[in-house]
Amino acid sequence: MTTHALTPKRWNPHPFLVLPILLLAILASWMMIENKHAYSRHGDDAEQAYNCFRQHGPFAIWRALNDKKEMAYHFLCQDLMSAFFDVVMRDDGRPLSAYRLNANSIQEARNYLFRKFGGTHVSWERIPEVLLEAIKPHLPAGFLGG
Repeated sequence: MTTHALTPKRWNPHPFLVLPILLLAILASWMMIENKHAYSRHGDDAEQAYNCFRQHGPFAIWRALNDKKEMAYHFLCQDLMSAFFDVVMRDDGRPLSAYRLNANSIQEARNYLFRKFGGTHVSWERIPEVLLEAIKPHLPAGFLGG
């Protein structure tokens, strides 16, 4: 008579079950809009930029290659005190930076981005779906009409 049939089995998860869960956890950590670079480099300006993004939403989107030749999207925001901010994200939805622009008008903000990064203004319809999904939870309620 064998007794191994009544011995409890050790749970041995299948790699195809564990791998997607692990990937989702990594992806979720990337999707946080804030990042360490913004705070370490720009301090309070980064916090103000993220608050502006959440409270008012961007008024323009600028697409340009960053220093590493990766596509980056600059979300321009203006707060109630007429300060201009730039929240920068990669095209895969990961954050790059956030800072205050030294600009006194929308045109000055756009001119700065063009001089510094080149690139062009883009509409909401032209940004990658993964980026749009990453920022939707951080936009003001009803900002995109939904």
